[in-house]
Amino acid sequence: VWEWAERRPDAVAVRDGDTVLSYGELTARAGRLAARLPAGTVVGLHLPRSADFLIGLLAVLRAGAACLPLSPTDPPARVESILETVAPAALITARDATTIPVDTEGPAAGAPGGRGTDLAFVMPTSGSTGRPKAVRITHANYTSQLPWILHTFGLGAGDVTLFRAPVSFVSMLRQVVWPLTAGAELVVVPPGGEVDVAGMAGLIDAHRVSWLTFISPALAHFLA
Repeated sequence: VWEWAERRPDAVAVRDGDTVLSYGELTARAGRLAARLPAGTVVGLHLPRSADFLIGLLAVLRAGAACLPLSPTDPPARVESILETVAPAALITARDATTIPVDTEGPAAGAPGGRGTDLAFVMPTSGSTGRPKAVRITHANYTSQLPWILHTFGLGAGDVTLFRAPVSFVSMLRQVVWPLTAGAELVVVPPGGEVDVAGMAGLIDAHRVSWLTFISPALAHFLA
């Protein structure tokens, strides 16, 4: 993402309603937040699907920490259970006196700290068999598939795609990391909009979306 910010700083990275961020603006905001985060730890990200969520996710990775995404729409008991299980060192939320606000100001962090076997993401499971568990994903685990994905499906700069996955589902990673790694434009589906087929079709038409990911039943429902 930071390489695209250097090569095409004015290219649109994220559209979230009336909020439009270029690659330069996205990485600048993420860099300022990253400077406040503890490296080598797990950092919780408790924000709805939004441009702010993307800033927070990139900030955690930039800081050399691992991201624990938490959905504000989940029952409080589930969020509390995950926090007890993982015990993140910090929590990014909307502006709040007791946590780190996503719209922080200050100097930017330096070069990214996460590499290879370093932990990149901690993804909570559904908890259907009891307490939610934490699946740990390293940078090597995740980035090993990126070259194949980008080559096979041809995603690149100039493409536009939708971010519609729930923020705490692992499918969120491919809807966010793949496009931003490729220099594509990410259009955020507003919270709740993932079940609004007509609304998604409107976004696809309005923003000339060229690349989408679906699980098979969701694709069949959408096409029907």
